[in-house]
Amino acid sequence: MQPSPEKDLLERRLARANSARQQAEQLLEEKSLALYEEAQRREQAVVDLRESEERYRLLVQLSPDAILIESAGEIVYANPAACRMFIGCAKESGWPPGKDIVSLATPDYRTRAQVAMALLDDGETVISGEEQVRGHDGRVIDVAVTRIAFGYRGKASVQMVARDISHRKQLENQLLDQATHDALTRLPNRTLLRERLAAEVATARRHGHAVWVVFIDLDRFKFINDSLGHGVGDMVLKLVADRLSAATGPKDTVARLGGDEFVLVVPDRNHDADPSRFLDCVMAQLVRPMEVAGRTLSLTSSVGMSRFPDDSSVLEDLVEKADIAMYRAKQQGRNNWQLFTAAMQEELQDRVQVETALHTALAHNELFLHFQPQFDGNGSNVVGVEALLRWRHPKLGNIVPDRFIPLAEENGLIVPIGAWVLRTACMQCKAWQESGFPTLRLAVNLSPRQFAQADFVDSVAAVLRDSGLAARWLTLELTENLVMADVEATIVKLGELKALGIQLSIDDFGTGYSGLSYLKRFPIDELKIDRSFVRDIAADGESAAIVRTILSLGRNLNLRVIAEGVETVEQMEYLQDNGCDELQGYFFSRPLPALECRSFLGVGELTAQHAADLARRAMDLGLDAEAIGS
Repeated sequence: MQPSPEKDLLERRLARANSARQQAEQLLEEKSLALYEEAQRREQAVVDLRESEERYRLLVQLSPDAILIESAGEIVYANPAACRMFIGCAKESGWPPGKDIVSLATPDYRTRAQVAMALLDDGETVISGEEQVRGHDGRVIDVAVTRIAFGYRGKASVQMVARDISHRKQLENQLLDQATHDALTRLPNRTLLRERLAAEVATARRHGHAVWVVFIDLDRFKFINDSLGHGVGDMVLKLVADRLSAATGPKDTVARLGGDEFVLVVPDRNHDADPSRFLDCVMAQLVRPMEVAGRTLSLTSSVGMSRFPDDSSVLEDLVEKADIAMYRAKQQGRNNWQLFTAAMQEELQDRVQVETALHTALAHNELFLHFQPQFDGNGSNVVGVEALLRWRHPKLGNIVPDRFIPLAEENGLIVPIGAWVLRTACMQCKAWQESGFPTLRLAVNLSPRQFAQADFVDSVAAVLRDSGLAARWLTLELTENLVMADVEATIVKLGELKALGIQLSIDDFGTGYSGLSYLKRFPIDELKIDRSFVRDIAADGESAAIVRTILSLGRNLNLRVIAEGVETVEQMEYLQDNGCDELQGYFFSRPLPALECRSFLGVGELTAQHAADLARRAMDLGLDAEAIGS
């Protein structure tokens, strides 16, 4: 049976209604689920926000940094760290009303804090820097500060975070102090000296006054270190630092460059315009005896001064020129002061030129020897020769020994040069002996540095062995100062040289130490009278008396005595009348190159007589002593 059209229509309508109902139910279910999920999310966001706020609150509460909030010109919140820092307790309730952030800064930093707050009001969001604040106990605290503009409870506010960096600043200051101050004396070092000098020179330029730079070097300080130890030396340096500080004003600079060198920077406006009075005062402070480690020490110093703007306007030049003046004070015998002059710098440049050339003189065969004959007491027979070092530079010409030997002694070149002199002289003497002068004796001067070498005795033995010269024909000449520097060690080394068979002579006798009680302990064979006494024996009673005393001393100790620097008949006759054993000087012969010396030796006695005749003629004609041997 076919369904009726009405029924079919109703069924379709019913199906559509069911479908619409199902869709509505599904949509309602989906919407309900979405609303539920949104509610869940909102609830979780509230929880998260509450937890975040709690975490922030805990962080702020537990933070070691001081955190404060200022609103409407008053601090409205301070965490426990801020309370501990500024009011001495951890309770926010104890925070005093009416305080603002700027009031926490020390007076020196208050302006900086005010500027920072003004910038935040003008639109800046974050400003950071380092400041100082005053703690609850009055202590000044170094802090790293960050200020942040933000809204707090609906109002424009500023949050400040202050971290205590006092320990870091203390370490930085310690490092800075170590970098700019001498560890021993706590005086400014070279770095800070330059800064202070630059500042004083800049001020002097603006105001038209002078600045003095004083270079001080303690005389023979090395002896204190070597003999008494570095501990005593350090105590001496501290005392010197104190005395220099006492001799200067509070605005002057006392610096230590290192070792025993000090520099003063003194604006003359702080003192009498006459630098000599100031320098005398400084030296008077230093020369006073010092009580150190149970000892009384006397110390002297060599002092040099340069002046701005008279001597230089360059910082490095001022210190260098003061150093040059100090070196001149050393040359003048120490324990004095000198003001810089242009002539000093010229001499220093000459010294540097000579010293530079000296380093290659030996390698370039520029050094050579002259030999001055030595006669017996009668003045008739040559008994020996003294080897004398000479230097001819291709550009500087002949350089006198007094100009280069002290330099070689200072820089240590005297050791290889002295070794070359000894070897060359021994080989030359041996050659002359083999040529017909078998009893010729050779005298060679020794330097203190050469003698101090640990292997010196072995090196002398090697030279004798290599040259073939018998030890009894070699005389080594040592100065009084050399042998008296370390008596016990010197006695041992001289004994070792005597064991080789070498003759030993004290050169320049009478000009050094007067420790004659030690003389009998030295295994020496000869005393050599210094030319300064021989020169004046005819006119100076004191020189004549010294010469007689030395001759008497030599006879009593069974020592041979030789006089150097004999230039006149009167000198020769005086020495002969008083029993001098040997004579040497221009009266008999000038120092000669090796070839001329061999010719001189070849006619020996006749040449000596001829020289005496020439000397008398020269005196009659009024010629100088240089003409005698020419």
